[in-house]
Amino acid sequence: MDIRRILPFLPAAFWMGLIWVLSAQDASASSTLSGDLAAALWRILPFSLEGTEAILRQGAHFTLYLVLGGLLAWGSRGRRLWASFAAGGLYALSDEVHQAFVPGRAMEGADILTDLLGLGVGILLLGYLLRKRNEKAGS
Repeated sequence: MDIRRILPFLPAAFWMGLIWVLSAQDASASSTLSGDLAAALWRILPFSLEGTEAILRQGAHFTLYLVLGGLLAWGSRGRRLWASFAAGGLYALSDEVHQAFVPGRAMEGADILTDLLGLGVGILLLGYLLRKRNEKAGS
């Protein structure tokens, strides 16, 4: 296989590694990370502490997969975006299955949906920007 086809996907692979490390945190470490931040935000947001933490956790899922979607679209150079979505979707599913084996963590359907939403937005956004850039370069 030609190395030039693999190199553009290295940032996505590193990002997947970061997601994997965060998913490998046990419930205590994960709760401490999100709980401390939620407690700080709770003072300025009009939600309960539990609501703030839930929003923060879903926002983290969305953002992590938004970036992954953008990196996958970048790796594919804005072509075959459906393949980027399929690869990212399989990764999101594997990430949630992985969490089922981490002490105190669980596989959550809502997390998978949030991951897929972030992934799709990231892919569409970067795909759009790459196409615009290519159109400008072609004119």
